[in-house]
Amino acid sequence: LPPPRTMLEQIISKYSSQAERYTLQEDDMANLQANVVTSVERQSQLEQEVTTLRNLREENETKCNYLQNKLVETQKSKASLENLKPLQSKLQQVTSDKQKLEQSMDKLKKKCVERVKLAESALHEERQLNEERKGKMREYVNQKSEELRASADVNS
Repeated sequence: LPPPRTMLEQIISKYSSQAERYTLQEDDMANLQANVVTSVERQSQLEQEVTTLRNLREENETKCNYLQNKLVETQKSKASLENLKPLQSKLQQVTSDKQKLEQSMDKLKKKCVERVKLAESALHEERQLNEERKGKMREYVNQKSEELRASADVNS
């Protein structure tokens, strides 16, 4: 057997080396725990970043949908306006035709009024002539009646 002192030194040496290993392992453990804490913090930050990015994406999708709807409405409005262009030209044509027709009707109305006035004056003249003829005819009839009476008086 080796002397007790050597054995004791060996045991102490063994325990010292184990203590050093435990110290190193404790240091490694502390480093690992620090790494775990750092990783957890980093994971928390990344989760917050992901949440923020998701919210931004949802917000952007909402804005994109809104803008898409506005674009569709604008395109519909534009199409409606383009559909109105032929109607506008047709409206202008119809308005022009209406004005021409109204002018023609005014001219015709003036002519008709003139013709009615001419017809009324012709009728008035005709009535005057008829009255003159009636007067002359009465005179003639009265004259002939008197001639007949005179000739009847003479014959009787």
